[in-house]
Amino acid sequence: MKHEGQKLKVEYGKYHDGRTAISLICDGGEDDGQPYMVASLNLPEARIKENQVVIKSYAENEGILEVLEEEGIVERTDYFVIIGHTRNFICNILKK
Repeated sequence: MKHEGQKLKVEYGKYHDGRTAISLICDGGEDDGQPYMVASLNLPEARIKENQVVIKSYAENEGILEVLEEEGIVERTDYFVIIGHTRNFICNILKK
């Protein structure tokens, strides 16, 4: 997958409370293997299911939700968490 011209691979991990974390790692080029961004947020107050994640969709992560959806990695639900003035969608995880 690509975001702003950078080829990326997805890595899944866990936050300290057991929720899924989604990180994106540079795949190829001089930055190969370097962290690119953490696409998910761990918001303990958010009511999410085991197969769901909150995707950070503001600041440097702007546009990443659409890329993750196009790649079939996540599917947004109708639910979101507001941080500041942004909606951060709760998404179903489709690939692990």
